[in-house]
Amino acid sequence: MSYQVKKEEEGFIHLELLRKEFDSATGEPLFKPFNHICTERDFQIFLDSPNGLSVTKILHLPAGYELPKIKVKEDGKTVEKEYSILAGFYKAKKATASKTSK
Repeated sequence: MSYQVKKEEEGFIHLELLRKEFDSATGEPLFKPFNHICTERDFQIFLDSPNGLSVTKILHLPAGYELPKIKVKEDGKTVEKEYSILAGFYKAKKATASKTSK
């Protein structure tokens, strides 16, 4: 079953998140993934401080929204890098964009 976005929620970011905690005896996750809907500003705050959560899926992004990048200093220069918590999603978004632009 595919994720359905309600018309009134199309302007928000929809994520599937997971709290990364495991049972020390079995190694099994203690929590199940859950859906979270947030504004672009709240998403940026989350990326800067994820507090033990990880993004397992990006379910929906508003039209025209670009995944943010973090500015870091490297060799005295400021460069933009991808957030490690979103690793893999940047490539997936580019692949999806190239398929839809053809």
